[in-house]
Amino acid sequence: MTDLTNAGGGTAGSGPNHEIPDGADGTGAPGRGVALTAAAFVIGVLVLASIGHISSTSTASASTTTTTAPGSATSTTLATHNPSTVTVLVCNGTDAGLLATDLKTQLTPSGWDILAPNDTTSTVTASGVYYRPGYQGDARAVARDSGISSGAVQPVNSTLPVPSNSADVIVIIGPDLAQAVSAGAAGGTSTSGGTSSNGTSSGGASSTG
Repeated sequence: MTDLTNAGGGTAGSGPNHEIPDGADGTGAPGRGVALTAAAFVIGVLVLASIGHISSTSTASASTTTTTAPGSATSTTLATHNPSTVTVLVCNGTDAGLLATDLKTQLTPSGWDILAPNDTTSTVTASGVYYRPGYQGDARAVARDSGISSGAVQPVNSTLPVPSNSADVIVIIGPDLAQAVSAGAAGGTSTSGGTSSNGTSSGGASSTG
């Protein structure tokens, strides 16, 4: 009886026993490796895109600046009192007579509580207005009424050449204001000769006021 078993151990009539290599159908280790690589690539792209978005947002937020529009500064308004409650002392700091009396007459319509005019203890070179604490706004108003620049408004100090510095506001008339005060007193009154602004007769300039 003929042995139909071939030398390769197969049976007669059967084809060669071809073994399919592992992964040849795409489901083996090489196929899985490709799939994992592709998945990792996609995940990496998504992560990088997400990081880029966060970085852009942070940069945009950090670049925000705040600006102040020009002209937005506010000015400070100085407090003032009722003129009738503000004492004002007018002193003549020149050799010309009756200037303090003349200026007192000119300031009276503004309602200030003006004390008796006086002379300074020594002559001055320029006019000035001086104020006690809390009366800077009033001093500026008195300076305006007197025709004195606001730049000449200063706090009261112990070196002022005045007989008393107890008034709320002190006006010292210098040679720069003498002519203006005399001109303001004109029109029925005179500061030298004839009838003075305080009603007294004088043959020359008075040494008081």
